[in-house]
Amino acid sequence: MLYRNALLCLIIMIASLPCPGQEAPYSDSLVQIPQKLGTSIDNKISSLDKKLTRQSEKYLRDFAKQEEKLLKALSKTDSSAAAAMLQSGRETYQKLSNKLSDAGNKTER
Repeated sequence: MLYRNALLCLIIMIASLPCPGQEAPYSDSLVQIPQKLGTSIDNKISSLDKKLTRQSEKYLRDFAKQEEKLLKALSKTDSSAAAAMLQSGRETYQKLSNKLSDAGNKTER
């Protein structure tokens, strides 16, 4: 019985010892990204965001122009409905434009 308990204690002690091959070489510290690389990545993200915002704003302007052309054609048949739709469309495009500019301001640092 004593032999069995001593053997069990010895096995537990050996099993709890850390093995050198199991430790990560950078376990205590995070790998630091070089400052130049971090700046380069930030600049690239910023330029892509600006480009995407400009492109989205252009598409919104183009859609608004197309809608106004369609509403001009509609106004020949029903001017009151076209006027209401034109005002509603302008408000919608203004809201979308504001969302784009707000999103662009949030991503700038």
